[in-house]
Amino acid sequence: MRHLRNLSTSLLIALFACAASAHGIPKPKHGGVVDVGGEISFEMVVTPSTMTFFLEDHGKPIPTQDATGELLLGSETGKKIGALRSAGGNSMTGKLAHFKPRSRLFVRVVLGDGSTVVGELIAP
Repeated sequence: MRHLRNLSTSLLIALFACAASAHGIPKPKHGGVVDVGGEISFEMVVTPSTMTFFLEDHGKPIPTQDATGELLLGSETGKKIGALRSAGGNSMTGKLAHFKPRSRLFVRVVLGDGSTVVGELIAP
């Protein structure tokens, strides 16, 4: 009986490991930092004066026409440190916010259809 329980536990762990590795973390397409927030992925690209975020759903671009967004520090309800606006295609852009390297950043975007997507990134 004990062997059967151990075998069941091992099979269950293997099943979850396979499911987790099936998605993986996507590679940056624009040279930025990528995080996957559930089904939606966010890529953050920082220049000396701006920050741009690219949004995708399982590799498909999410249109950001008429979208607005904000960058929050530390949590989904953290301090707002930046505003974002649509930059065409699947991107949102704004003036570079002040944050320390390795800070936890949250991006909240309200899409043109009224739905909200949130992503978490570790600052470069």
